[in-house]
Amino acid sequence: PDEQDSDNYIAKLKDDFAAIQKLWTSMERQTLNRLNELEIKQKKLDAMEQSMKENSDKAKTKIVLDVGGKRFAASKSTLLSQEDSYFTAMLGSNDWKPDQDGSYFIDRNPKYFAIILEYLRTGNCLISGLSQEQLLAFQTELDYFMIKLPTDCPPTSNGLKFAHSPAADNELAYTNNDMTIVKKSSAGYCAVLGTQGWNSGVHEWAIRIDNIVNSHWFVAGVSTAQATRYNGPVWGISSKSQSFDRGQLTAVPNLSGDWITGDQIHLIADFNLQQLNITNKRTGKSHTVTLPANETLYPFFDVYTLGLSLSLVDK
Repeated sequence: PDEQDSDNYIAKLKDDFAAIQKLWTSMERQTLNRLNELEIKQKKLDAMEQSMKENSDKAKTKIVLDVGGKRFAASKSTLLSQEDSYFTAMLGSNDWKPDQDGSYFIDRNPKYFAIILEYLRTGNCLISGLSQEQLLAFQTELDYFMIKLPTDCPPTSNGLKFAHSPAADNELAYTNNDMTIVKKSSAGYCAVLGTQGWNSGVHEWAIRIDNIVNSHWFVAGVSTAQATRYNGPVWGISSKSQSFDRGQLTAVPNLSGDWITGDQIHLIADFNLQQLNITNKRTGKSHTVTLPANETLYPFFDVYTLGLSLSLVDK
């Protein structure tokens, strides 16, 4: 009996020890979880304290702007974050004093000013939801305040932009750092080149059709620097199923007559093979034209109809 009692006692001790060990493991896990929670909370508190300190420092140099009757507030460092802007001149001049209420009055439409201020404050370009008409108005405000957006707002194809020319400037509105064009005149054909030209290697770029209807017509391809119309030294296709070989037009049924707003047209100029390939990413329809040898060629666009809009985008 004594031996049996001893065995039972030992078994009970083992069970008690296992229970204590399990409880200890559970308490240890809970303690670690609690410590992690406290560490995370402390980091948040530290970040909040740092943010409050930064805001407190900025509040000491707070500038209040009255833009067309709507008040905005920003730190002086935010407004001076871009050199040679309107605000550099405003705050750097001893002649420009605030009004009696402490604000600086600026006689502009305040509709897009919050977007400009957000860019100066955070570097974020919140323009993706703007229509082409709104982008034109927004660009007008950027020009007035002498604010330059970065080249990746929106992203472009390898730094490629639409080039300016006297003729194009009369017919087109340029927005988004010259990465979007809108036909603003109904005067007729208007050619515009890309800012980069090549005569060797393989080069890719893409355009997005921001606005097109059935009556709209444009050409996408390449040309020499001297091209001023689609019937000049141009290689490419039009949105009306036409192919161009040094300006010579050939009808190609069902090639591109189904292009719609939102389509992306991908172009590859392969100077090794002397070929230009043009593909609609949505439909998959593709067309290839033969390029000349030993000529420097530029991305080429010829737009005709009022309201037509194109953007250079990531390929």
